Amino acid sequence: MSARNKDGSLNTSLLERQVREDMAIYSKSRAEDSMKKRALHTCQGGYDEFKNFVSVSQLKPISGNDVSSLFNGSSGSLPTSTFRNRTVHGASTVQSGIGCLDGYIDEKKKDGEVVVNDDKDKKKNVEVTTKSRGGKVNRSSTKSSRDAYNFLARWKRQCSSSASDTLTFLVHLEEVPETTCQLYFSTDIDSDVVGDIVCALHLLMCVARDKNGHNDDLVAELSSAELLSEPNTTKFISSWLEAMTGCGRFDLALSFLTTKQELQLKEMVQFVKNSVYTDGADKVFLHRYNNLFKS
Repeated sequence: MSARNKDGSLNTSLLERQVREDMAIYSKSRAEDSMKKRALHTCQGGYDEFKNFVSVSQLKPISGNDVSSLFNGSSGSLPTSTFRNRTVHGASTVQSGIGCLDGYIDEKKKDGEVVVNDDKDKKKNVEVTTKSRGGKVNRSSTKSSRDAYNFLARWKRQCSSSASDTLTFLVHLEEVPETTCQLYFSTDIDSDVVGDIVCALHLLMCVARDKNGHNDDLVAELSSAELLSEPNTTKFISSWLEAMTGCGRFDLALSFLTTKQELQLKEMVQFVKNSVYTDGADKVFLHRYNNLFKS
């Protein structure tokens, strides 16, 4: 079929279909590549388990609303489509319906181990309360999957060009590093994101040491943000280095850094370690980085 109609106009429907197909192929390729990297470090059951991991790379996780309706019993059961083609790692595809989860859910509800607040107000953030064995209650506020997706999409748009773009993005974030990592990377942080952060923080360290030879606009922006003094430079870098250690699968993401990025990270760890503005609390996460470098 031609991309042009008989009257010479563009066949937009054909072009749109081809673009959608290409985007689907690209998304599938990226998802499978990412899953292969994870599976290499997590699979213990041989090639079959590895293949199962890769085969479910395109599946989406259950939403917070789905989980809320399960534990609150608001609807008794979820629509069949909710669990259709959902796969649990290391197991076969979950069958339609929720019968396979009934016993587990009832047991957890009776034990009081899991309580999910009802999302009646349709808030974007879902608050999950878990009870530890000691009876203490821990609360954590996490962004919805849509918010996390939008944040990562914005990250990819604004941080993929250069380290200076990523540094500008980090400087203008509303949340502090620890909060950002808790909201968006508590379960998983991509190795590309870790690489972006490492390159950006290393650039900040270099600019703080010597402003000459760097982009004037970037230097001016960092100066206005008061990040070029040694105390503030050290605090900003150490805050991000410490916050990243709390991200999900951080150790795995770290193993996929390039040789250059790994050298930059080691240099920054040494920079923070040698700074007179580093206190005893900083040495805890610095020790973890040193252990990771040795492994």
